[in-house]
Amino acid sequence: MSRTMIRLLAARVLAAGLALGALTQFAEAANNYPLPAAPDCKSIMTQAQGRPVWRGEFSGRRETFFNERLEPVYEKACFTNEFDCRRWLNETQSVAELPGLMSCKLVGGAR
Repeated sequence: MSRTMIRLLAARVLAAGLALGALTQFAEAANNYPLPAAPDCKSIMTQAQGRPVWRGEFSGRRETFFNERLEPVYEKACFTNEFDCRRWLNETQSVAELPGLMSCKLVGGAR
């Protein structure tokens, strides 16, 4: 093979490798839908100072980008009111469409 053909072949292999790498990164990014923000329970309990605190828990599964397998999703968060807790559960369920456990419970403060 001539040098020109070798260079052309090397350029094509390099271009194919770069394209494959870009597609792989795109697929990984597309699968990583961010879960809704989950406020830290320790900081919420500290800020609440005896007021009611609601703890939300979510577990479920979601399909990967190519639907080849299911990956587990588990998250917990605390809120100062029940409405925010239930809204967070709804938003989390929209990311992980195969829910398992979903709950909002009053865990701190006056009952």
